[in-house]
Amino acid sequence: MVARYITGIGTGIETSTVPMYQSELCEARKRGRLVSSEPMFVGVGIVIAYFFDYGMSFVGGKSRQDCTGGSPVTYSLTQGLLRGVSPWHARSSSP
Repeated sequence: MVARYITGIGTGIETSTVPMYQSELCEARKRGRLVSSEPMFVGVGIVIAYFFDYGMSFVGGKSRQDCTGGSPVTYSLTQGLLRGVSPWHARSSSP
C-alpha cells in the first residue's frame, strides 16, 4: 500500500512537471506535438506493463516464484534508476 502511494505521488509530479518543462524549452510551432507526446508515452508504458504482467502469467512451477518476484521489480528498479540519474543531464529552463 505504501508503494502505491509513493508511485501515485511520483506519477502526479511527473504528469504535471514534464509538460510544463517541455513547453518552456520547445519552439512554439512544435509545442503541441511535444507536450501531447508525454501522456501518449505514459499510456504506452502502461500497455507494456500489462503485456509484461500477461507474459509472466504463463510462467509456471518453481520458476514462477523466482521470476514473478524478481523480474518485474528488477525491471522497475532499473528504469527508476535511469530516470533518477537523467535530470542531472537535462538543460536548465531558465535563460
